[in-house]
Amino acid sequence: MLLRLTIGDVISGQAPTPVADPSVVITGLFRQMLRQDPTAAELQNYLRVWNLTGINGAVAGLYSSTAFRQLEVNSHYLEMLNRPATQTELGWGATALTWGVPEPMFVASIASADEFYTYSGSGGGPYGTKPSATTFVDLMYRSLLGQHAGSDPNAAAGYTAHLLNGTPTALVASQFVTTDTFRQVKVNEVFTVAGLTGSNPTPYVDNWFLNGGLAGIATEVLTSPASVAVLSAGVQLPDHHTAVLLLQEIMLSDYKTFVETLKAALGTEEKPCGTTGSRCNEALYNLIATGGLYRGMPNTSADITQIAAQVTTLLPTQDEVDVQQSLLYPLRDDTTTALYLKGGAIQAPGGIVLTANEGTYVIDGHHRWSALYVVNPYTTIAAIDLGYVPVPQAGLKETQLSVAAREGYIPFKEVQGQNLFTIGKADFYDVVFNYIWQENLETWKPEVEWPKSLVVRQTNTNPSSDGYLRPKVFNEFMNFLTGDDELAGVPQGALTPEQALQYTALIQNYLWGNVERMRVYNQPIPNATGRSSMPQPVGNSYPPYLQLLQTGAVSYTLPVISYLG
Repeated sequence: MLLRLTIGDVISGQAPTPVADPSVVITGLFRQMLRQDPTAAELQNYLRVWNLTGINGAVAGLYSSTAFRQLEVNSHYLEMLNRPATQTELGWGATALTWGVPEPMFVASIASADEFYTYSGSGGGPYGTKPSATTFVDLMYRSLLGQHAGSDPNAAAGYTAHLLNGTPTALVASQFVTTDTFRQVKVNEVFTVAGLTGSNPTPYVDNWFLNGGLAGIATEVLTSPASVAVLSAGVQLPDHHTAVLLLQEIMLSDYKTFVETLKAALGTEEKPCGTTGSRCNEALYNLIATGGLYRGMPNTSADITQIAAQVTTLLPTQDEVDVQQSLLYPLRDDTTTALYLKGGAIQAPGGIVLTANEGTYVIDGHHRWSALYVVNPYTTIAAIDLGYVPVPQAGLKETQLSVAAREGYIPFKEVQGQNLFTIGKADFYDVVFNYIWQENLETWKPEVEWPKSLVVRQTNTNPSSDGYLRPKVFNEFMNFLTGDDELAGVPQGALTPEQALQYTALIQNYLWGNVERMRVYNQPIPNATGRSSMPQPVGNSYPPYLQLLQTGAVSYTLPVISYLG
């Protein structure tokens, strides 16, 4: 049970429990609160404070220091806006907290700023998610609680309704940070910093004001007998301290730099680090794979659901989509062709795709999506959705980190063929014609390793059929485009080369029209990168990675470790 300290304890200068070596305790407080060691001069100054007021004065001095207040302010900006505070913001914020603005109200002031509202839904281009009352509430839950709004549906709906009815964001944010839910999260962070995880936050939450708010609770916990015992045993700057700085730097970088730095730190499947099972940077790997352990609250903001995503509204997050991989199955396998042309709720033969923001962004499975889009965009495709992310790159980063946490390296693949977003019309028509009519793909592109089942063209060999001796895929498209199962207008029997060109042009024109539509309405998100930077779940098996995200077993939001305040 934690000891309730009073003003009298501080004035009397009596430490709550005997301490053999105050310098060890003071050093531990520096490491917990400032994440650094004291200088020789600082240690001597705080020893003098200790001699007058004990641990209470040491904690009070650190808590009111400019260094601590600026660290606190910077952590808020990292958490809520995914960027460090500016020097102006550090100065203003530290002053406000020092002069008595309660930490929760300071948090609410950041949430009420235009930048927070704008950041809640941005980065997806003209057809991406836009800021709204819903995204504002989603971001509060994600950044301040580490949860998704669906975990508290009634309250989240209430906040959203207030905003839609004209309540200012400042008032809604203030209501949010005065809830028991928010307070419990912050008390648990205090316990984590003090090395007292597993403690019960309820007494502090129930008596929030009696305990002096968050600042009073933090002081009380840090000066308690349980905390003194932890400090007296020696608090080490954790071996992941450098990794914390590195991971923070990685997560603040653009997505391409983010992936390249992870590759350099953890290695790739093609070039793993050291012997099997080893990592280039063990501390970074351990930090990524421990999730909320160092953060002080679990990262459970991923809301994993299975959805039927509208093909025409999905936006790619990579700027390279291989034409050959997109067209191979629907133009060589008549079963896939028939499935796609029929439409409805489609589950792609290669597996479901991974999306974010309720079917707004493709996170993984771009070729499965593009294949269906080119053949029949007016349908839906089975997807697993990560739920809300403020910017699409956030979904990419959290997925990539789940792969890193599970595999210990960064798998990657390169695009082999031409890009669907840049290929010329003539080259596209050539690919379509050859896929449909080439008897054996190995004679057309011998350098490509084709799936064995698709190497040889599948031909209708029923002599009584109008589609006799024609590729089955060709027949499927003719039935679809003519609207007649009897292939109206197409000569019976085998076609001459000239006839094959003539009627395949109908297919080419139809498919190219869908490509042109994709290029207008489904351009990759701004600053999208190539395929080698995308998350690559091994074997396209998502569940192991999604489990890590949903249970908070991987670090994917800032700040990456817990902080006071």
